[in-house]
Amino acid sequence: QVRATAQREQVVQLKNGKKAVIIEIDGEVPSHFQFYATDTAKHFLRGAVYLNAATLNDSLTPIVDYLKADSRRILETLKWNK
Repeated sequence: QVRATAQREQVVQLKNGKKAVIIEIDGEVPSHFQFYATDTAKHFLRGAVYLNAATLNDSLTPIVDYLKADSRRILETLKWNK
């Protein structure tokens, strides 16, 4: 059963010079935010924010917004080990 009402995918240029793909999913879904980053040669990082329950978005909005900002901070401070 489809629960997503919309999906937005965008490539973002991060302050640290790297690029990442951010995927935002709307609807009563357990994962509202996913991302991945790669150096296209050796490293790949994928992350997703999953909640234990898909419930009404109004009650989850503050939590999802906080987790999106926190995930963005992770991407902004990402450093690859050689």
